[in-house]
Amino acid sequence: SMRKVEPYKAKDGTVTYRVRFRLNGESTSITFRGPEAKKDAGEFAGMLAAIGPAAALEWQRRNETEGNSTTGPTLDEWAEHYITTRTRITEGTRHGYRRAYALSYGPLLGSMPVKSITRTHVANALNHLATRGGRSGKGYSDKTLANAHLLLASMFKEAVEDELIRKPPTKGIQVPRAT
Repeated sequence: SMRKVEPYKAKDGTVTYRVRFRLNGESTSITFRGPEAKKDAGEFAGMLAAIGPAAALEWQRRNETEGNSTTGPTLDEWAEHYITTRTRITEGTRHGYRRAYALSYGPLLGSMPVKSITRTHVANALNHLATRGGRSGKGYSDKTLANAHLLLASMFKEAVEDELIRKPPTKGIQVPRAT
């Protein structure tokens, strides 16, 4: 079922198309939205087959930054791209980044397009993690919060470097401290 375009129909009737593929031995996917979603998903699946996942992701990212896509990648999609393309890190570190993201900002901001995330969204998510995050639901430790926020800030810094956004919504936000 890899590289297959799968349609999903939401409750409101909108249809998105997901393309699943393997990257560095791990299963991952990209979801396409909007009026051109089916065509875009088909094109991406074709690129996967032709040039492989890493090059296809790069091609996809270039297409999105050139404005062929109305919304661009979601934060979840961008996180996966960011974590996948880190160099000089071990697979263990990569797994740690994925886990840290999935437990922190992913559930709060992951479905939003990177371009639409504001400083307010980030601050609200940060305050939520500080007060209600973690396994206990009593808030993250200072170190966990700082690490999660550093990962998010790094992701947005790269989004600026890749000309996806003009300035990072994490800029100037102070991480709350419990102690």
